[in-house]
Amino acid sequence: MDNIGTLEDNILIILKDGEYIEGEAALLYGELSNRASDPLVKTVFQIIYHDSLKHKDVLTLVEDLLINTVRMRANIESVISQRRNLDAMVSQMMEIIKDVRNNMRGPIGTRELKDIAKKLERLEDIEETQLTSYEFLSSAIPTSADPRVQVTQVLIQSIINDEKNHKDLLEKIISL
Repeated sequence: MDNIGTLEDNILIILKDGEYIEGEAALLYGELSNRASDPLVKTVFQIIYHDSLKHKDVLTLVEDLLINTVRMRANIESVISQRRNLDAMVSQMMEIIKDVRNNMRGPIGTRELKDIAKKLERLEDIEETQLTSYEFLSSAIPTSADPRVQVTQVLIQSIINDEKNHKDLLEKIISL
């Protein structure tokens, strides 16, 4: 495996990819929310929209702290491997987002929801790679008495939990 960039560079790329993914997901779910005809589906899309914006902001705000704490415990090969997985995932996610956007015409009713929800489930499946990156970063944060480090770990775990909830919600709205 070739070492491209420094450890810090690669951690930053992981975080920037995560921010990008969350921003694109927020845009998509915002669009879907505006088109959903069912109030419950609209609510699910709005929740995912708001959570994605929150995740993007959290990742931006904790960048420096994560880079400085993770670099103490992570090796360059594992960070590069995570970065490559995430890079591949970004490309796949953008294809799905493009496909969903290209197929949105008018309000999203029951029939359209079935097709869109299946694609969104695929999107959430791909996001599991993103979760492994977050879990990797979280596990690489050394145990610390520093409250800033502890808060960062809780924030990363919160993102992980939210993403799992998103997948669960999308699986359930297919049956509406």
